[in-house]
Amino acid sequence: MVDAMRDADDLFFDTAGQIRMPHWSSGRVALVGDAAYAPSFLTGQGSSLALVGAYILADALATNRDGSCAAQVRPDAVT
Repeated sequence: MVDAMRDADDLFFDTAGQIRMPHWSSGRVALVGDAAYAPSFLTGQGSSLALVGAYILADALATNRDGSCAAQVRPDAVT
């Protein structure tokens, strides 16, 4: 297999990296979706993370109808 990989002209590899932001929001602006977390397309997790992120955001917005910052309710929810 390793020999075949050396001769392949269509071999693709991806590196993994993690960036930890001290804050995902500033004032009335928040990073959500792919702006906040974007896995490699090879992981197959894009749709799952989109659904989880939308669920957490909807819950935070519904819980904080008084105008407080919903992003600060669970800043670690998807990390």
